[in-house]
This record gives sequence, structure tokens and C-alpha cells, in this order.
Amino acid sequence: MVGFFTNDPEIIEIGTMPLRMVGLIQPLLAATMVFPGGLRGAGDTRFPMIVTGSSIWLIRLPLAYLFAIVFDWGLLGAWIALALDLSMRGLINFLRFRGGRWKAVEV
Repeated sequence: MVGFFTNDPEIIEIGTMPLRMVGLIQPLLAATMVFPGGLRGAGDTRFPMIVTGSSIWLIRLPLAYLFAIVFDWGLLGAWIALALDLSMRGLINFLRFRGGRWKAVEV
């Protein structure tokens, strides 16, 4: 797909991995949008906000630094950190949604 925008083989090589990662994380991204969106729509706005902020600061950023810089995985390491962050957020919000505690939140 990168080849639609350039003929430069180096750019195509560099752009292929991020494009593949974007494709792979789409289900995770969907989970991090659907479940918190359902909770917010039901009036449970605090929980998704806390999960999102905590996950970005405590999972995504430290892991991105660890994988990309310390382990020298570069851009792939940052994408792996993003995937792990989205996985955790999706799982935590799914468990909250499935557990039904959001039904007791007063609006």
C-alpha cells in the first residue's frame, strides 16, 4: 500500500511495518473504543477516564521507552507497547462492562 504513494524502496520498506501493525491492532483499538463508550453512555464516565489515563502513563509510555530505546527495537517496540496498552485497556473496560457495576452508577 505504501507503494501507491512512492516508488522509493527504502520508504516502502520503512512504511510497511507500521502499516501492518495498524492492521493488527484494529480489533484492540475497537475494544478500547466500544467498551469505554458503552460505559460512558451509561453514565459511568470516571472509570474509563481513569483506566485510559493510567494505562497510557503506566503501561504505554514506560513500555515504549523500554522496548524502543532500552531493548533497541525501535519503532516496532513502540508499536508493541501500543498494542499492549490497548489490550489492557480493552480487557479492563470489558471486565467492567461485563461485571455490570456500571448499572449502579447514578447519573
